[in-house]
Amino acid sequence: MKVSQNALVGIITISVTAVTVITMATLHHIVPEPKRGVVPRFNEDGTAYVSSSSRPVDVHSSLASSVKEECPDGDDRQTCLDKAVLAIVEPYGPAEAIGALNVLLAEKTMFGRGDYHDFVHRIGRLTAKKIGLNPDGFFLCPVDYNYGCQHGFFEQALVEEPDAVKAAEIVCDETRMDGKPVKFLFYCYHGVGHGVMMAKAYDLDASLAVCDQFSKDSQKAGCQQGVFMEAVVGYMNGTAKREGVFSETDRLAPCNRLEARFQYQCYINMGGYLAAAAGSGQGAVERATEPCLKADAAHIHTCLASVGLTATNSGWQPVLTPEYEEGQTAKNGASICAHFPKGYEVDCIGSGVENLAQFDRGDTTRMVDFCLAIDDAFRSACFQRIGRSVKDEMPGGTPPESLCAGVPEEYRIFCISGAKM
Repeated sequence: MKVSQNALVGIITISVTAVTVITMATLHHIVPEPKRGVVPRFNEDGTAYVSSSSRPVDVHSSLASSVKEECPDGDDRQTCLDKAVLAIVEPYGPAEAIGALNVLLAEKTMFGRGDYHDFVHRIGRLTAKKIGLNPDGFFLCPVDYNYGCQHGFFEQALVEEPDAVKAAEIVCDETRMDGKPVKFLFYCYHGVGHGVMMAKAYDLDASLAVCDQFSKDSQKAGCQQGVFMEAVVGYMNGTAKREGVFSETDRLAPCNRLEARFQYQCYINMGGYLAAAAGSGQGAVERATEPCLKADAAHIHTCLASVGLTATNSGWQPVLTPEYEEGQTAKNGASICAHFPKGYEVDCIGSGVENLAQFDRGDTTRMVDFCLAIDDAFRSACFQRIGRSVKDEMPGGTPPESLCAGVPEEYRIFCISGAKM
């Protein structure tokens, strides 16, 4: 079974304390929020315009409907759909373009590729062209499709300012980070890493040398993680298979060949690569995790945690779950973790919660379902991880009790203890 690279090609997992969340309401001077009561349409050249309507409409659904109307069935429909979705960015912004894309994919109208991460890069590039190089423009990009929009934003940033350090100083300006979650700064440098890796034509050593130019360890770490994630993306997409980086005979390469200071950020991005190399069917989890047991002792847990991110990922579950059940995310995730090497199940469980928290933020519903589905022996650790992971996704100072909303009373003590860590 073929899995979309969009399923998991390195998910940002560093936990940092958030302080507040930027909203569209604070950015109307940059991209006005689309209004209800207008119907988006497209000119022949693919640019968007709106016509009045007396009936309130859902913006994303309306945009998707307009795209379909402008792109009837035909041999070149996918090309038309691509252009029409991208045309949404100019008048509406990246969130609306990606929202329309989500609707089109859910309706199975968009069908031309398995991986939309790279397509969403294009939305990010257009956003940078429209908004310019600044933190507010960068954080207009949603995190859908493994942060593809943010990565594409930095691709364009490095076109306009080839010096990566100068580009990062502009876009990741710490003096303009007030009012944004602390983790946003790390994400920003993560985006830098993606842009650098592309600009350096997937030369790993040259890209890491650029990351070394940043002054702070957190900046270097974010950049390195972006470089390694892009290395995996490029390799799995078949667009950047440089000699001497990945190896079919040594699945830990390049991580086990790097200086120790680079290894954590490398190993934490290997999960999708190892899962893809493992194939599907019975034994897939065991095959994906087996190389990690050969890592040096300092990074066995890191490597396994990276594979564990697949446990609650809907794209990987059909491939890895021994007895997959459609729509049973919690049960499938628990099954994957149960097949982890004995003594390392918590690495999978913790990453499974982390993956859900990155998407659901303060909504603990799916996290709770997952924790209730796993073996009793690991349930307290699972609920403790909910507290830790949700804390990283929410504004700083949020009371631990609020972070654990939705957690069953009998497990709230564990969740709250995690939120206080």
